[in-house]
Amino acid sequence: MDVTLSAADAGLIARRGRKLLARGRITHRQYVLLDCLLWSCRAVGKATARVSYSQLQGRARQARSTIAGGITALVRLGVIQRVKHRLLVVGQNGGRVWKQLPNVYRVMVETESREFSGRTDSKAPDIYMKDFVPSLDAVKTGKILKQIAQQRTTLFQTRWRGDRCVTFPRVS
Repeated sequence: MDVTLSAADAGLIARRGRKLLARGRITHRQYVLLDCLLWSCRAVGKATARVSYSQLQGRARQARSTIAGGITALVRLGVIQRVKHRLLVVGQNGGRVWKQLPNVYRVMVETESREFSGRTDSKAPDIYMKDFVPSLDAVKTGKILKQIAQQRTTLFQTRWRGDRCVTFPRVS
């Protein structure tokens, strides 16, 4: 499933890049690379861009090592995600060769856990449980945890009063 990216979302990502640049978290060249990935390499409405280092060099007007370092920094900050693509080519005689295809760079759409946006990728829950009944072990564990919490409360209250020694029955 390919994630879509609206113009408003792209603007928020660009604003996040400007804030990272202002805070000194990324360099000017890394910001230019993000801008190039965001506006020049990505198809309209898509959050992914399939582009090679050579194409990025030409569009961003940067050296190959600068592109590699910039992508690493942007991935580390969680602004983009790199997906390496390889293709297995089987020859007529049964030989196998792996060919490396251009990487796919996914611009990370802001979610609630990120710092600048309250939007989410999906409002639906990821896990669906039908007719969930806790097992006996879960019920027993819940009772033990309640007992431990009660003991901690009692211990805190007795220490607050100045008592030094408190004994509890063993939890089983």
